[in-house]
Amino acid sequence: TDFFRHPFIFNNHSLQINRANELLKQSSDYERSGDLQKALGYHLKALDEYVAIIKIDEDADHRRTLRAKVAQGIHAAEDLKKRIRETTGSSGLTPPITTSTLPSPTMIHTGIDLNNDKELLDAYQHCLNGNQLMNQFVFAQAVEEYEKGLTVMFRVSQTETDTEKKEILRKMIIHYLSKAESCKQKSETQRLDLAIEKLKLDTANDATVTEHTISDELINSEKKQQSTLPQNCRLQ
Repeated sequence: TDFFRHPFIFNNHSLQINRANELLKQSSDYERSGDLQKALGYHLKALDEYVAIIKIDEDADHRRTLRAKVAQGIHAAEDLKKRIRETTGSSGLTPPITTSTLPSPTMIHTGIDLNNDKELLDAYQHCLNGNQLMNQFVFAQAVEEYEKGLTVMFRVSQTETDTEKKEILRKMIIHYLSKAESCKQKSETQRLDLAIEKLKLDTANDATVTEHTISDELINSEKKQQSTLPQNCRLQ
């Protein structure tokens, strides 16, 4: 956490750099194994560590080196993100389930009387809420709604004795489980996008602070020089 990154708490930057380097190595390992999602996750964790060091390291050369490393890292992260989108499709979602496995509205309403089964009706409503949230690109909340509905459907299907009703439930579960998995993947992509943007903002803010610090140092230096001029004149 940021508390343990405070200069009074975490003075040994070499340990933190080693930790960041190890995260970067894990990222490379996942990338080589083909797990680009995890590779990007570890890559961003490493960059976050480097940014944290930049904020507390008093050595200007170290900060300059780390800034260059972070800049390169952000570029690499963008490349990983692009590759992830290329492998999952332009929308970032997994391919939709085939229509042959989807329950039709007729099957749902004639096979299962939802009006007389409040528990299943509520579960179905949660899944419909998930659909709405997915269409609004609120993927994390969509996953939560799907999970609420699917949990009930799974439980009911385990004890259902009516063969036709059990089959309808099975198809509903397959359908909404596919949507939930798609939203989960998209939610993770959104989270990584936000992490990249945060890193960009942090590095931009750090550069701004550095510029102000340098300017302040120059101004103070000039003031000191000016304050010594009258004294020099009097001494002459």
